Amino acid sequence: HCHSKMAHNGKRIGEEADKLNRKFNLAVT
Repeated sequence: HCHSKMAHNGKRIGEEADKLNRKFNLAVT
């Protein structure tokens, strides 16, 4: 359970980072 929860949180953080990356790329170009 604990490991599964960590993996889920990691996925969510990865998605948030992906959104920030896209915003950053749009701002740079």
